[in-house]
Amino acid sequence: MAELIIMPKLGFNMNEGKLVQWYKGEGDSIKKGEPLFSVETDKTNMDIEATDDGVVRKLFINEGDTIPVTLPIAIVGSADEDIASMEADALAQLGADAPAAVDAAAEAEAPKAAAPKAKEPSGSAYDYEIAVIGGGPGGYVAAIKAAQMGKKTVIIEKEHMGGTCLNIGCIPTKALLRSVEALKELKESASFGVIDVDTSKAALDLKKVQERKKNVVSQLVGGVQGLLKGNGVTIENGEGVLKDSHTIEVGGKTITVENVIIATGSDVKNLPIEIDPAAKVLTSKEMLDIEEAPESMVVIGGGVIGIEFAYFLSTIGVKVSVVEFLDRILPMVDEEITIQVTGHLTEMGVDIYTSAKVTEITDKAVKFEKDGKQQEVGAQQVLMAVGRAPRLDGIDTEALGIKTERGAIVTDNTLKTSVDNIYAIGDVNGKAMLAHTASMEGIVAVENICGEKAAMDYNKIPSAIYLQPEIASVGLTEKQAIEKYGKVNVGKFPMLANGKAKVAGEERGLIKVIAEPKYGEIVGVHMYCIHATDMISEAVVAMRLESTAEEVAMSIHPHPTVSEAIHEAMHAVSGRAIHF
Repeated sequence: MAELIIMPKLGFNMNEGKLVQWYKGEGDSIKKGEPLFSVETDKTNMDIEATDDGVVRKLFINEGDTIPVTLPIAIVGSADEDIASMEADALAQLGADAPAAVDAAAEAEAPKAAAPKAKEPSGSAYDYEIAVIGGGPGGYVAAIKAAQMGKKTVIIEKEHMGGTCLNIGCIPTKALLRSVEALKELKESASFGVIDVDTSKAALDLKKVQERKKNVVSQLVGGVQGLLKGNGVTIENGEGVLKDSHTIEVGGKTITVENVIIATGSDVKNLPIEIDPAAKVLTSKEMLDIEEAPESMVVIGGGVIGIEFAYFLSTIGVKVSVVEFLDRILPMVDEEITIQVTGHLTEMGVDIYTSAKVTEITDKAVKFEKDGKQQEVGAQQVLMAVGRAPRLDGIDTEALGIKTERGAIVTDNTLKTSVDNIYAIGDVNGKAMLAHTASMEGIVAVENICGEKAAMDYNKIPSAIYLQPEIASVGLTEKQAIEKYGKVNVGKFPMLANGKAKVAGEERGLIKVIAEPKYGEIVGVHMYCIHATDMISEAVVAMRLESTAEEVAMSIHPHPTVSEAIHEAMHAVSGRAIHF
């Protein structure tokens, strides 16, 4: 499908961009990840990469032209694709007298603008003081932090800056979910007094949804590249192969480094079962690119990825069945919330099979064992969502002497591995496969390399699940807290008693606070409500400061807000909720 390329917004204050150079001309082929053009920002020139394979079909502006951000500048698609409608829409946005871009092969082949170099440290025996292998949310944050702390830094990325999260994970998933929320809001608009709108035929055009998703991802990837270059980080494109603790090969050359941060991320896992070659089995990566919805789908795995996609698919009218090996979906979530979420999904028409072991995927069904019996559920397509495993491409841990356990690199709370100058952050260490965990690990690793004392606290990492209502939590579940403390104090507040939730038309869910009995210190907070993923930060800060439920309860919360429910749940820990 043809993609409309826009002038990216590469900074908070960037309202327009100047196109410095086209690396490809009309008719040229381009591969995913190859630079397409260069944009001038306030700090540096930045190359923008293609997000898919294709042919440059149309260029709308010339080198040197300056236009507002988000306006179209090119179309990339297949050679025989009809782009007339897309071209007309683009010209309408630009204005009838939009300049025709030059088509000069020589200019397309011109060398890239050099990235600014970090200041060479005096007396360094290596090419770089810190090398980061992997450009995901752990890697690029670590590289920026290292440069900010005065270290000569290189980051090595074989595909796209932003890693899984930005390109094939968090961001594109949430872009799809935002589209289904818009559809849901439209269909429910009559209950808010909206009249004369026929919503009976409302549906999502998945091709347009994909266009929007690509634009969001493209802008954010460009922003990451701009941040790296603006901070003086050298970027090397290609797979980094760690030859020894101080030597990396990338792109046919060898670089020497004083310290290494491994941030190679993870990849999807698959079940070791028989799969019919005719079966259409997708991973989360392929799911993010769907342009046509199947009539039915079986989701294997009831974790975060599986349940978010089950919600998405069900909302757009797909018949969804979830098959989960454990005795409940979302096993990492507080059980009381899981029960409510299961009920909500069931109301939506999702069939959920728990304590079910998948044994085979045929061309028409998924077979599984449940309650000692063989069962099966049919579907056009299958989503394999059974988790992710650390990716060690280019890292021969055995030869390097890096200790691993169950395929993950072992690190201490400073992120140091068993090799003194090598650190490992993010999914590759298997501790908490979350983007924000990786980012903080990157900061902690760099601070320790620079001689600061920093350590990770894995007991206060928030998690978020983007259904509607949302789910967010930090700390211990009620069951875990009881196992640790014996008796705990629990405060709960239902959203049906919250004014702002009632106004918003979404009264499902609750907020639950768990406090240890001796001091009343908060040890867990769990939310199932609208805006949960934005509000959980208050609980993280409170727990970081070792606050008690009473201290938060005596902190004034604004009215009317959903966050008032946190205030009420804190009161409820001591049995003194005001409004319930």
